[in-house]
Amino acid sequence: MTAYEAAVELQHQGFVDDGRALARWMTKFGIDRNLRPGLYRIRRGSPWEVARQIRSEEPELRRVTLIPGTDGDEWGPYREALEKKALFPQELQGLLPEIIEDRILFLLPETYYVVPGFDEAEQVVRQASRLWLQKLGGRELSAQEVLGRGILASIVEKEVRLDSERSLAASVFLNRLDRKMALQSCATVVYAWKERGRRLARLSHEDLKIDSPFNTYLHSGLPPHPICLPGLVSWRAALEPAESDFLFFVAKGDGSHIFTRTYKEHLQAQKK
Repeated sequence: MTAYEAAVELQHQGFVDDGRALARWMTKFGIDRNLRPGLYRIRRGSPWEVARQIRSEEPELRRVTLIPGTDGDEWGPYREALEKKALFPQELQGLLPEIIEDRILFLLPETYYVVPGFDEAEQVVRQASRLWLQKLGGRELSAQEVLGRGILASIVEKEVRLDSERSLAASVFLNRLDRKMALQSCATVVYAWKERGRRLARLSHEDLKIDSPFNTYLHSGLPPHPICLPGLVSWRAALEPAESDFLFFVAKGDGSHIFTRTYKEHLQAQKK
């Protein structure tokens, strides 16, 4: 909303009698160049008085933080907004998946500020998708390729704790895909069980047998949908993976991983 539009609206709301005069005072005070979105608490008055109030008032905003790794079942309040393609930048609209839940991939985790009293989900979708475009857009990839890398980024987000290892982990999964090997991602199995109502911190060999399209031990290729909201580092890892010939990695006690090239090396790493 421009300063002039705000002035006209304030006249319609009865805060001032002359919207044009208010717009002129807002220009004189420099408000037209620095009008910030938010909820302003102002009293009725002359154009000069209302303009002074706007200049000195701090708009009320509410913080909304999108957290990397957030699971899809927490996105219920955003579903209606995600359905509206017009909320996304025009450059992204051709990349948007038809399946609504997959569109969370185009919301970049960050802290956003929304105006109270207006649709919060729509404001977040607008801001988060615009930031995604700024940070990750402009690549020569098809919609299907972007979706695939986004799903991979969601796996990397859940599998790896250290940012320094994310691009290497992404290279492992891509190397396995190139060789037609199953991804064997424990994070996808945890997600599969969560869909069945069970939250698992550790997996047994029996758990790995769950019949689900998300079980990448049983099914080759990527799972059908993202398993979480990936952060910026995981996205960059999936889009720009490290160059490696690693095919395996196993977690160490400190949260880092040992990366190996052969199954024999992988078994040895598991014993460390």
